[in-house]
Amino acid sequence: MAAVTRASLGLIIFLLSALPVRPGTVKERVIMKTAKLKSQGKDCSQIWVDNPMAPSGVYAIKPDGAPAAFQAYCDMRKDGGWTVFQRRTGGNGKPLEFNRAWREYDQGFGDVEGEHWLGLANIYLLTHQPGILAQLRLDLHNFQNESRYALYNSFQISDEASFYRLSLGRYSGNAGDSFRGKNWSGAASQEGSAFSTLDRDHDSCNPCISGDIAFNDCSHWHGDAGWWFSDCGVANLHGDWHPEEDHRGWGSDLHWETWSSFESLKATEMKVKIVRASATKA
Repeated sequence: MAAVTRASLGLIIFLLSALPVRPGTVKERVIMKTAKLKSQGKDCSQIWVDNPMAPSGVYAIKPDGAPAAFQAYCDMRKDGGWTVFQRRTGGNGKPLEFNRAWREYDQGFGDVEGEHWLGLANIYLLTHQPGILAQLRLDLHNFQNESRYALYNSFQISDEASFYRLSLGRYSGNAGDSFRGKNWSGAASQEGSAFSTLDRDHDSCNPCISGDIAFNDCSHWHGDAGWWFSDCGVANLHGDWHPEEDHRGWGSDLHWETWSSFESLKATEMKVKIVRASATKA
């Protein structure tokens, strides 16, 4: 019996040693639920064009090229329908964790009616429909009940083979252009950066320096967040969410530093509006 126990223990140790281990790796959780859905439109923008009185809420959309419809939250505004692909609110004291592996960021996670990430694959499909121009809007809120926004007149990410690289157009708004590090001395632009996660490091650190600390992995440095890190840059809306009174200094992990450099944000929302060629010509 003892011999069997030692053999079993040896086998367990061997199997564990064969597994790739990386500091900061977390167990993959359940990704966003999928089911067969009947499409209500290609995206929220088309739904709004077809019915400008359509209310904000969850719709089933199927962008051109998508293999199946998927659910998304549509923010129906006066200027059109915006497909929300990221929302953070703190989850009423139970914030959704964004320290996720590549597959989770690729497929999406959370609840589209609340905190969620729609998925890089779906964002790619939305921004690569033929004959369209995609625009990006970020709505940011702090704990002083102040709100600001950043708007980019074009937005696209590349395919998974090139790690979903970020492409942006002209900025406008009142939050500052943190993606490009504008008005922040020494910050490297994140435009053109590949997406990184805790298990896929595509940033440009070699190494990066913070104070007297050198590191090679922006995701691990920022709480295992998935983001378009450069060296690392000054935008990161996927760090740990902190409640009020624990959101300053080292507790500042939701960054849009051209507006809020030392305080973590309370809530964020990222969304895309699709402008079709026919509408542009008109």
